[in-house]
Amino acid sequence: MIGSYPFQDDGKPNTNLVVRSRDPQKLAAAKAAVEAMLTKVHASLRQSA
Repeated sequence: MIGSYPFQDDGKPNTNLVVRSRDPQKLAAAKAAVEAMLTKVHASLRQSA
């Protein structure tokens, strides 16, 4: 399960992501996939700036 929890941080939008699983291998795979996606998005945002 993946949950996102948006909030304001000093007036700027932010989000906490939570990844949960009872299966340690599935949790590790989901965590790695989310981290890879965030790395890709972050790199894309840097190129756009």
